[in-house]
This record gives sequence, structure tokens and C-alpha cells, in this order.
Amino acid sequence: MEQSKLDIEDGHYGGKLNLQLWKLKSDPSHKESFIELFQSIVDLNLLDITLEFLKEHFNEKLNDIVELDVPKLGDNKELLARCLDIKILVHSSNIKKHLKTAVNNYWDVFLATGHHEYLVRYLGLIRLAKAMFASQIDEIYERIKEIVIPLPSMYWQLQIIKQMPAVFGKENCQELLGAQIEQKIIDLKKSLDFNAARLCVQSLRALELISDDVSNIEQALLFEYEADLIVSEKQPNTFYPTISQKYTIALEQVFNVPNSQEIKNRIILKLQEAQLEDSKMINAVGISMGATIDYKGIQETINSLNLTSFYDAFQTLLMLPILPKQPIDETAAIEDEKESPIAKAFSKHVKLSGKGKPIGFGEEKKPKRTCSERAIVIF
Repeated sequence: MEQSKLDIEDGHYGGKLNLQLWKLKSDPSHKESFIELFQSIVDLNLLDITLEFLKEHFNEKLNDIVELDVPKLGDNKELLARCLDIKILVHSSNIKKHLKTAVNNYWDVFLATGHHEYLVRYLGLIRLAKAMFASQIDEIYERIKEIVIPLPSMYWQLQIIKQMPAVFGKENCQELLGAQIEQKIIDLKKSLDFNAARLCVQSLRALELISDDVSNIEQALLFEYEADLIVSEKQPNTFYPTISQKYTIALEQVFNVPNSQEIKNRIILKLQEAQLEDSKMINAVGISMGATIDYKGIQETINSLNLTSFYDAFQTLLMLPILPKQPIDETAAIEDEKESPIAKAFSKHVKLSGKGKPIGFGEEKKPKRTCSERAIVIF
């Protein structure tokens, strides 16, 4: 494909850069296939850029990116950085020629936008050839230190910290950030920001201040504490599915951790109680099905079919009616005459927030449903 020079001015980044590319699609001087290729490059999540991902994502188009004529890419720093980034990952021979340009452009785009994905990729590229930045490493360290310490987003702090030890040395990063992150975990737990606290635990692991097992235990304890808090604030006649969910995640975190049986046993007891409450709540608002399954009749039917293969047996299992139509019709007719089970259980229903707190109420209304709809509810 013949490549024409892009005339996208610098300063258009992120969504604005994509908009400029869309405008060029209608320009006959640019091949649409090239513009679509650039759009796919701009749409890439910078946290996902690895050689394996690029090979899977671009497939045969990857060679088209490698062969792009750099001077014809124009002046836009983000587009240039992304294209050079891919060229470098595919062929390490491009490091000496293009790495510093890509690194400097990512830094400039970060300063212009404040979007931390550019900063993470900036550090990720420096890792590839740290020796090329030996004379600047102290300056870069001061830059990052001023950004990462007061950063309000624990997610982006974690992403930056993952890159730092390889660039600045593990010991330097541990000394700089270890105590501050530990204190932040305490503060976040007090303010009930459990998700941020768990991200801080992962940051300690990225700094190798704690092991995988300790990280799993600490995150499990935070999930347990979060669920305990919801339990302590439960309102009557209110369904809290997040309680059992959080205990389940807590148990998964420590399930394979050695010497954690006491924690596991405690969480299991709480999870069993939460699941029992879930079951009671579901039963309270469910619809009772009076029909019983005729197991003997089903067995006689199966025996009469003379099935000789697994496939035939499996297909029969899918098609075999477990409950006859008559009991379903009779039960549906009876239920239509009754007050809604939900209305009997609650005078109002409660809408819950993500943390299980009530955020809205509504009066229960009796639904009008057909027999077939009731059968679906029953099953």
C-alpha cells in the first residue's frame, strides 16, 4: 500500500485524534485502509501493548505497521509514539533509532492530557533500554516521585509502581513508597474505601515488600471486613447478595494459601450463614410448586427407548419432560388467585446500592402473568 503523509496537527490526543482520523476517511488523498489501520493503533489500550498481544490483535496487518514510513506519519506526537512503540516491540533493532523519540513523545502527551496511561507506557519503554537514559535517570526519578506519591487514584498508582523497580531499582522504590502505602491502607480502611485499600496491597506486592501469600491474605481480610460491615448494617426484609459474594471472594483469595486454616474456617462459617440467608430470602419471595416428579414413570419411559449410545441418551435427557403440563396449569391457576408472595413478605421492596445500602423504595405490585410465564418462574 502506498502511504500518503498525514496532516494531523500535534495537540490532538485521545478522542480528538480519533476524530481527526475520521475526518481524513472522506479525504480521497488518503487510502481508507491506512486510516483504519491508524485508528486501530490509536484505539489500543497502552496497558495491553505487548508483542504477543500485537501479533494476536493485528495479525497480518502488523507488518504494515512495521513498514510505515516514519516521516509521513506527520507531527502528531501520540500517533508517532504509538507507531514507533509497535515498531520497536516487533523489531528490537529499532530501539536505538526510535526509542528516545517514542519515550519523549509519550511524556509530552502525558503532560498535555494528564492521562496516566501515557506515563505508564513512558516508563515501560524506558525499561527496554535503561542504559540509554543513564544520564537522565535521576531527573526521571524526581519526575515520577512527584507524581506517584500524591496520586489520588490507587489504580494508576499501582500501574506506575509496577514499572518503577525495573527502572529505578527495587530498594529505592521500597524506601520511597513502602511506609506511605502501608499508612494509606490504614487510612483507606478507616474511610471504608476497600477497593482502593486492596489496590494498595497489590502495590506492596509489586514492590516485593510482601509475598503472594501475604497479599492474598491481606486482600481476603479486606473482603471479609467489608462483608462484615454490610452485615452489621443490614436492614430487615432486605436482600443483600453482595455479602455472600464478598465472603466467596475472600475464601478464594486464601483457599490455596498454606497455614491459613483459621482464616478459612472463619470465612467459611460466615459464608455458610450468608448463603443460608440468601436461600431464605429467595424462598420467601419464590413461588411454591406443588407438583411432584414421577421418577418411576420417567424410568419406565427411558427403559422403553432402548438407548444404545451416549449421544442418544444425552439428546433424550434434553427433550424429556420432567413435569407434566397439567400440574403446571393447575398451580398457575391457583397462584393467580393468591396475593403475590413478594407482597406477603414485604410491604415495600428495597433497591440496594453496590455496597448493599438501601437507595430507593417501591410498593409491591401484583404482576399479570400467563401460565407459561409462571412455569418459567417456577423452574
